[in-house]
Amino acid sequence: MKRLSNLLLLGVLIVTFASSASAQSEGILYRKARSLADSHQFKEAATLYRQAIAADPKAARSYTDLAWCLLELNQYRDAADIARTAVELDPGNYAAHNNLGYSILQLGQTEAAIAEFKTSISLNANYDRSHNNLGYAYIKLGRDNDALDELNAALRINPEYTKIHGNLFTVYFRTGKYSDAALEMETLIRMEPEKASNFSALGAAYMNMGDHLKAVQAFQRAVMLDPKDLQSVKNLSVSQLAAGKKDDAIATLKQLLVVKAGDFDSWFMLGMALNETGRYDESIEALKSALEIKSNSEQAVMGLAMTYVAKGDRDAARELLPRLKAMDEDLARILEKALSK
Repeated sequence: MKRLSNLLLLGVLIVTFASSASAQSEGILYRKARSLADSHQFKEAATLYRQAIAADPKAARSYTDLAWCLLELNQYRDAADIARTAVELDPGNYAAHNNLGYSILQLGQTEAAIAEFKTSISLNANYDRSHNNLGYAYIKLGRDNDALDELNAALRINPEYTKIHGNLFTVYFRTGKYSDAALEMETLIRMEPEKASNFSALGAAYMNMGDHLKAVQAFQRAVMLDPKDLQSVKNLSVSQLAAGKKDDAIATLKQLLVVKAGDFDSWFMLGMALNETGRYDESIEALKSALEIKSNSEQAVMGLAMTYVAKGDRDAARELLPRLKAMDEDLARILEKALSK
């Protein structure tokens, strides 16, 4: 009997030792993975977190951080599965609830995500990421006032969290509060001065505020940081036109059309800018190019006709009148009036 007791005790000691060794191995792997994740090496960190989980399948923290890495890698379905396991292992883990919420939000499960974010906040009211993500979920639902409440709560906790300012910009811009939107983006730019999309967003806010010169400066910076972003190049040309910098706009549009020759808007804007600077022959060619791309554009037909009028070629303008009448009778009447003078 005594021997049996000793054997049972030995069995308990072996199990305890194995469990301790597994936990120790998980801890070593976890710390290495966390170091990589903190350095934004998420793919490498994910590999180590999986090894940590293999060493100790009940370590909720490794599941939580693995889900974080998968979110950063845009692997939302896998992130949801891993985060759900973390929540099951540790229901009081506020970060795990946040990770689960964000992953299912990206999978289109907005209401379920909101519930997870609220659970995370109930567990830790000072967790800035859950407040921010809840605000982002409200933005998706168009609940702008609720979004502002959560985003401002996140901002009070951590004013340096960049995503909060980006989300606040979205709400303010969408609700027509362009000055507030610009302030948020200016704050974000101080944190991320080399991010082209920030300057592009700032330029859009300035354009809507009517401050076209500042818009030009913002879009110029965006293009400088990312010359391949053709939308920023187009936005720059629009702001230059609005600021009265027609020659600059013409140069920008020509630069854009070298890369994107099939862009109707750029040909149309180029044609109109050339018209306004008295370069009628070039304007006519640009507007014809626009109509080759989009033949049913009444604005391009009208622009071409009025360019002919400005050039003094009324016969060419008159030939376009039947085509314009079939498209827009109001524009046709304006053209007829111009031809009668």
